[in-house]
Amino acid sequence: QAAMFDDLDELCDTINDLESKPVSSQPAQANAAVISSGADSAARAEPTSRASTLEEFLCMQRDLLEGFAEPAFQKELTKLNLLYGKGFEDRGGEDERARLFLKVQGAVMPKYGYSGTQ
Repeated sequence: QAAMFDDLDELCDTINDLESKPVSSQPAQANAAVISSGADSAARAEPTSRASTLEEFLCMQRDLLEGFAEPAFQKELTKLNLLYGKGFEDRGGEDERARLFLKVQGAVMPKYGYSGTQ
């Protein structure tokens, strides 16, 4: 049982180390360009090799968060929320929200070997 906790401690240390690394501004700038241009060609890119390590998944998560935090994305999301309410309110706008989220996902996911489409 002690070995299980050793593994957990090691995992926590790894996560803490990765979270303390500075975030590059390059992915966020690339995401902003995709969002503002409305381009979705990245969403059609075929996956190459899939992310498989904790560090790769954390980087993918960080890139997604940066894309969703971009002012252009937030502006579009706010418009949809004003028009339809929040997504969980089930008042419509699901297709529009999906297209908006796919702008970010389509730019990020292929970089980590996953399809940027639904």
